[in-house]
Amino acid sequence: MDSSPITRFILTLSLALLGVLGASPFASATALDGKEIMEKSEAATLIPQFTAKAVLRSAKKSGEAKEKAFFFWRKLKDDGVRYRSLTRFTAPSEVKGEAILFLENEHGANDILLYLPAYQKTRRIERTQQSSSFMGSDFSYSDLTKPHTSDYKYVLAGEEKCPEESAATCYRIAGEPATPLIRDQTGYSKMTIWIRKENFLMVHTDDYDLEGALIKKAILSDPEKLPGGKYFQKKIAVTNQKDGGQTSLQFSELKTEEKIPDSVFTQQSLGKGSK
Repeated sequence: MDSSPITRFILTLSLALLGVLGASPFASATALDGKEIMEKSEAATLIPQFTAKAVLRSAKKSGEAKEKAFFFWRKLKDDGVRYRSLTRFTAPSEVKGEAILFLENEHGANDILLYLPAYQKTRRIERTQQSSSFMGSDFSYSDLTKPHTSDYKYVLAGEEKCPEESAATCYRIAGEPATPLIRDQTGYSKMTIWIRKENFLMVHTDDYDLEGALIKKAILSDPEKLPGGKYFQKKIAVTNQKDGGQTSLQFSELKTEEKIPDSVFTQQSLGKGSK
């Protein structure tokens, strides 16, 4: 066996490199990229259909606080990827009976219809308005639709401790809208997303406006593991970085076994009253 200094150096260097790569020359080839991580995150929360109650609590920096309650229905479309959702408000009295239908479409071209019982009329939320405030909260209309991996470009920016969980490790993902339509509809030019490595759940997002300034920080928490291994995160808390406003969306009484008729998600159903 050749024991020359050159041979020993090459052998030592090779062993060192294998150690860095996890003792496998193929380890780096199996690492997940940003898109794959986001696909796993989307799959982890892909629930065919469910109903729930929800409370939307908003507070301004001045101390003024408001609370709205609604029923929520959501069901996958036939493509098995995008959703139809309906919110019907039950309190307070000034919004009782108002309903909003969200129809997610391919390439992010979503349709949103708002029913106003005081006028017995339905109006369309134009795509240029979908980045505006949802019912006076720090959520936008587009925030209430589910983001889909195909609508964004994602890059793995690193791994680090999760922002709200020092004992957990997260993937840090840099994302941006894939098309000008999605950019204008969401009102976001880019985002940073933290995905928990253990279960691929999204736990924190930073969203940037069209000028590139940080506008919102969101924390997703209180996950419930469902039969079949899917997760539902029951709380989302958003802080507006420009005016200090805070909004939380809390879900309860989640039901995933009840069959929801497709007729629930039609314009004709919007004015039919509370559940």
